[in-house]
Amino acid sequence: MLTDKTADALTLNWAALRYKHTAAVRAALMEKYAPATANKVLSALRRVLKEALRLELIDPLDYARAVDIACIKVTKQLRGRALSESEIAALMDVCLNDSTPAGYRDAALVALLRGAGL
Repeated sequence: MLTDKTADALTLNWAALRYKHTAAVRAALMEKYAPATANKVLSALRRVLKEALRLELIDPLDYARAVDIACIKVTKQLRGRALSESEIAALMDVCLNDSTPAGYRDAALVALLRGAGL
């Protein structure tokens, strides 16, 4: 992501990263990954830069600027939706027309979920 595949994790000069690089990584992660995954990657990036600081490979001011990137906000929206009675009936029809054990299992699960109001 940082080098357009000209370097890998072992050959990249991590100490050369500055704020503009970490901000670009954050923006790319926001577009490509879920917030939780992107935040894990950002956490790993901060930790690598911290090790570069401890090894005195990066200036403390450059380090402070590079890691000063905000976490990506996670929105807690509910997923899915409530099924209509006709959709539940259609699911049950498909399950009951499947004569394998999986069909009966799935019909039992749908019935249980519907009965519990889930």
